Amino acid sequence: MAYLHEQLTGSVIEAYYAVYNGLGYGFLENVYEVAMMVELGERRLNAQRQCPIKVQYHQQIIGNYRADIIVEGRILLEIKAANRQVARQ
Repeated sequence: MAYLHEQLTGSVIEAYYAVYNGLGYGFLENVYEVAMMVELGERRLNAQRQCPIKVQYHQQIIGNYRADIIVEGRILLEIKAANRQVARQ
């Protein structure tokens, strides 16, 4: 499967797995968000947390959104956490 910004996407996915393998499951989203920032920083990737974004529709601003993490100004990460591990099938 090919991704837009494939090399950067691969680095972000590797960072995700490092965080997941390090922490496991069961924490609140904020914990994973901070851990991702640490991991991305260690990989020398430029990342910002809680970035405000104006949402436009038909050239009109219709609302505001706060992205959990934006990596290198190209990849938006929305962190989600489950309260239990989901079995893989």
